[in-house]
Amino acid sequence: MFNSANRFTFLRFLLTPVFIFLILGQTHEFKVYSYIVFFIAMLTDWFDGYLARKYEETTKLGAFLDPLADKVLVSSALFIFVHLQYIELWMVMIIVVRDFLITGLRSYAIFSDKPVVTSSIAKWKTFIQLLIIQVMLTDLVFPEVFFWIQNGTLKYLINQAMLLTVVISVYTAAKYLFENKQHLKGVLAYFFKTNSIR
Repeated sequence: MFNSANRFTFLRFLLTPVFIFLILGQTHEFKVYSYIVFFIAMLTDWFDGYLARKYEETTKLGAFLDPLADKVLVSSALFIFVHLQYIELWMVMIIVVRDFLITGLRSYAIFSDKPVVTSSIAKWKTFIQLLIIQVMLTDLVFPEVFFWIQNGTLKYLINQAMLLTVVISVYTAAKYLFENKQHLKGVLAYFFKTNSIR
């Protein structure tokens, strides 16, 4: 069950609280370490996919845990940067609710033996999210990198990119729900059946 690919996924779960602790630390040294930890966490995402494909270790558990680990890490980072006043809370709330909703429905599809392929535009959304986080992390830890950008301009650009991510998030969620209505019906049926038993 816990093959080599899943171990990298599990490591990403473990690195998330470490990242949170370090980035909220009081010293610059802690923030430098948080930058390194986030980079390592992103590498584990690449490694688990690579190992699963190379050694044919793709499992339902891995297909469930991998996107969940991504969402936990990315959502944690986004909320931290809301706290640090880089981005707006309402944008992050829309993205996070969308991500966990779709991840839940995709998980239901996986365990129902009807997996859904991630669309290319959804992959672009993830790429933009990670790029935004990387830019914010770099500005927080190594602000001299963006010395050529005027004060306030970088945060404006970051929030415009976040707005684009929100639009893509809403669009891909609506598209997914429309194209996979049977999964939503299945989840709702299971939910109401479980609650009626209680």
